[in-house]
Amino acid sequence: MRELGYPDDAFDAVVCVFGIFFVDDMPALARELWRMLRPGGVLAVTTWGPAAFEPGATAFWDAVARVRPDLVRSFNPWDRLATPAELLGLLSAAGIADATAEAEPDQQPVAGPGDWWAIMLGTGYRATVDALEPGERARVEEQVRAAMADAPPMNSPAVFASARKRG
Repeated sequence: MRELGYPDDAFDAVVCVFGIFFVDDMPALARELWRMLRPGGVLAVTTWGPAAFEPGATAFWDAVARVRPDLVRSFNPWDRLATPAELLGLLSAAGIADATAEAEPDQQPVAGPGDWWAIMLGTGYRATVDALEPGERARVEEQVRAAMADAPPMNSPAVFASARKRG
């Protein structure tokens, strides 16, 4: 993702959805995405907003702390870009001017505790799950499912930013 190999000015639109925060040098990635954009093209970047995946995220980290405290992270990578101002600051640091950003608070219904576990497996939490031994993983899954038995909705706030490359 950091060195895609496409030529300069190759695309009318470049979109990065829920991924830029996984890269250590986010401004460098934003510059790479911008480089591939034709004049008049649009860059769109989406990140998670504050309290994404709650209350399941807390249930997950609480379960991991009981089973393998050494795997508990002190932050989520997406927390670095959880507001429009933070995302605009990143784009500005990459030399991308005239960007706009907006927050969209939202919640998603969750059908049951199994859905909560599926969410954990389909997000950035998966690396922690994969670091667990099979018995540990089973205990964490059991605890997450128990904590989410009432299937509360999942917070799914997003921050959307876009910028048009001048031609």
